Amino acid sequence: MKHAKQEMEEVSAREIRDHMASVLNHIAYGGKRYMLTRHGQGIAVIISLEEWKTVECLLQKLEDEEDIRDADATMERIKKGEKTLSHEELKRELGL
Repeated sequence: MKHAKQEMEEVSAREIRDHMASVLNHIAYGGKRYMLTRHGQGIAVIISLEEWKTVECLLQKLEDEEDIRDADATMERIKKGEKTLSHEELKRELGL
């Protein structure tokens, strides 16, 4: 799923408080993104639930890829005869 890069409009905490319904409608129905600011500094991003689900999915894929890389590295160490820890040894070492 490709998304065109979209500019994010800044909105202050005061503006969001005064115009919440309008901002939410722009997000939900217009696909807008907002950076919430306080004293001119970004503090949060407001995006649609649909867009958040896409972000969440991408984050999960990145985490899965990292897990696969870690598992591959462990398999290489095992093939080379390097010492690895069992699950129980690791728990003991970590104090769990």
